Amino acid sequence: MKKYFAYVLLNTENKKIYIGQTSDLKNRLMRHNRLKKSKITSYSSKNLGKGFWKLVYCEEYNLRKQVIIREKQLKSYQGRLFIKGLLAQLVEQSPLKRSVVGSIPTQPTKKEL
Repeated sequence: MKKYFAYVLLNTENKKIYIGQTSDLKNRLMRHNRLKKSKITSYSSKNLGKGFWKLVYCEEYNLRKQVIIREKQLKSYQGRLFIKGLLAQLVEQSPLKRSVVGSIPTQPTKKEL
C-alpha cells in the first residue's frame, strides 16, 4: 500500500518554513535542496543558495485525500502556530538545534493577530 506524507521543512539559513505533501519523502527533500532536478519556479528553488531545507516534522497517511486535508490544516493559521510550537520544543530539547531554529518566533506578533 502506498504511503503519503505531510511534512514541514525549515530553511537552515533564512529560517523560512515550507509545508507540503508527497508520496516519496526522500526524493522530495532532494528536490527541495536541488540535489535532483526540480521546477525553477518552485518556492524552495527561489531560496537557492540561501541554506538547505531540513525536515523538522512529518506525518504518515494511507490515503492521499487524508494527507491533502492535513497539509491544508498545517498551512492554516492554527497549523502554523502548532508548527512554531514544535520548533520551540526542539530548541528547548537540544542546544545543538538552536543554530537552526533559534530565531523563529514562537508567539504570534500583533500583525499576525
